[in-house]
Amino acid sequence: MITLKSHISIGYANTASVEDIDIDDFRTQLDTNLLGVVYVSKAVLPILRQQESGHIFQVSSLGGRLGVPGLAPYQSAKWAEVAPFGIKVTVLEPGGVRTDWAGSSMKVPPVSEPYQSTVGAFAGFLRKPSRSELSFPENIADIVVKLTGKAEPPLRLLVGPDAVEYAGKAAEALAASDAKWRELSLTSSA
Repeated sequence: MITLKSHISIGYANTASVEDIDIDDFRTQLDTNLLGVVYVSKAVLPILRQQESGHIFQVSSLGGRLGVPGLAPYQSAKWAEVAPFGIKVTVLEPGGVRTDWAGSSMKVPPVSEPYQSTVGAFAGFLRKPSRSELSFPENIADIVVKLTGKAEPPLRLLVGPDAVEYAGKAAEALAASDAKWRELSLTSSA
């Protein structure tokens, strides 16, 4: 008998504007970040359902809450039907993590002129050698371990001080926009 308590899925990204990105690279990122999660989840769900328990951890990113120039394929892949089977799902949304995600493994093709101030600026930000707000992978693993024992774990959990800060700003901006356009939104059923 196979006993599986939890599973974690991760992804990768390359930086380019939608206009500049190589379509094969875009597909590969979607295959990894979206379909990879589906494939692994499909593999473990029958086991978790049969044992009537388990916890699936999906690693999204802060990008699941706000858009960043140059990461369209990564972030478009980040958007629970298994609760009746005793299976919990938690989407971890880390900000920066001390890995090679934005290092030598990330391809940054030449950024065309119109995107220098957006995609180019963000690519430069990612390449900064020292950012103290980056989370340690082992600390994120500790968080996962702590969550596995929770009766009611969060559906989504921001991980890291930068994630909390930027998601808060994005939530405020979204709430302000919703409030600004509320009256127009309500006219759809009038």
